[in-house]
Amino acid sequence: MPVVAGSAFRMLGLVAVLGLVGCAASSTESPADNSPGPAEATDASPSPNAPVKVVVADEKQFQDVVDSHRGKVVLVDFWATWCLTCVEHFPETVKLHNEHAADGLAAVTVSFDDLANQHAVEEFLAEAQAGNLDNLLSKYDGVGTEVPKAFGFEGVLPHFRLYDRTGKLRYRWDEPPADLKEKVVELLAEKPAE
Repeated sequence: MPVVAGSAFRMLGLVAVLGLVGCAASSTESPADNSPGPAEATDASPSPNAPVKVVVADEKQFQDVVDSHRGKVVLVDFWATWCLTCVEHFPETVKLHNEHAADGLAAVTVSFDDLANQHAVEEFLAEAQAGNLDNLLSKYDGVGTEVPKAFGFEGVLPHFRLYDRTGKLRYRWDEPPADLKEKVVELLAEKPAE
């Protein structure tokens, strides 16, 4: 398990049991609203020290971000700081993005932490050196299954998706996928649509 410092680590201690049985997501709507946009870093070698920007978003804004990457393979990681399995796997998402950004991979992360915990999310993302990724925070608060349903899945975190260069959803997993890198490379090798 990677070492996680600060408040993100303290939160892990509170919910370690959730990591053993899967994690639940949030569900009550909040009035916060920001417009998301794709991350600016697109060069061949992403900077590990890029500043972290977190955009509060709903499911439509999330889809807008995915759509903004047409022509690229898009990896989406739904996670939360309180989900031990999510936190353990998160460095793999960052690593895949950094290794394959120049090949046409874009990574989008969606945190299901409550809006009041945005600072903890930002701290975790900074420690994970995820500033080059599109980092979203669900605008919905609470515990339950309605939020994941709004984003199109049944509510177990972590949840992963992989879209091809045309924006078509090709793969989805409700746990860290053992074959994620293989599937990323497979989609990157497909000829881009002209």
